[in-house]
Amino acid sequence: MKILHHIPLAALLCLGLTAMGQASDEGPRPALATELVDRFADTTQLFTDGVAYYSATGVLLSVRGGEKRAGQWTTDDAGTLCWVFNGEDPECVTYVLFQGLIYQSVDGHIHGQPDLQAGNMLLEAANAKAFAQSVKLFSPVETRAFLSGKTALRSEVGRMFYAPDQTLRTNWNGVQKTGTWSIDADGGVCWQVVGWGKQPCEYYFEGQDGTVWARFRGIDKIAAEHRDGDLTD
Repeated sequence: MKILHHIPLAALLCLGLTAMGQASDEGPRPALATELVDRFADTTQLFTDGVAYYSATGVLLSVRGGEKRAGQWTTDDAGTLCWVFNGEDPECVTYVLFQGLIYQSVDGHIHGQPDLQAGNMLLEAANAKAFAQSVKLFSPVETRAFLSGKTALRSEVGRMFYAPDQTLRTNWNGVQKTGTWSIDADGGVCWQVVGWGKQPCEYYFEGQDGTVWARFRGIDKIAAEHRDGDLTD
């Protein structure tokens, strides 16, 4: 499994603040098997090169780099989650729990949270294939109007502000970064942020009920909420 970026353990401990600004006495600890099951069961994990679905019955479906595989996923009380395929060595990642959130942990460093979406997006994508092929993506002008001057609330702990001058401000887990955003010829927004590596672009289209949808890494889902102004502080 690919690791995207990491935060030293000491740095994460420094972020251990409550909403009232007081230090937290509880540091990161290995996630229990039950906590991993609660977080991963019936979710789809998004990667830069594909997706993986964790069924509630322990079945794992993976489509990465164009390769489709089926196996099982397991957990233990040491925070280890493994992918198990017949005839192959298990692929394992260690997770810790910190202030109620799950993070990857490798060699004493805390990495970003897994990008998990509810449900089986592989099945949803298959069911929506005909619709996806017929949608009209936003043009570059429409994408700019949709994003410029607004903050995208990407998750409970992640947001990004699209400044009109095409600078980008992000805040993930309290860590702020700056970069730039651009729009490609097909209307997709592309991000350039130090430490993120090369990212695929995100495209938008209007659903049948007028709701704005986003297409990212080949997966369609309702677009994140966008609010006027810079809300990354």
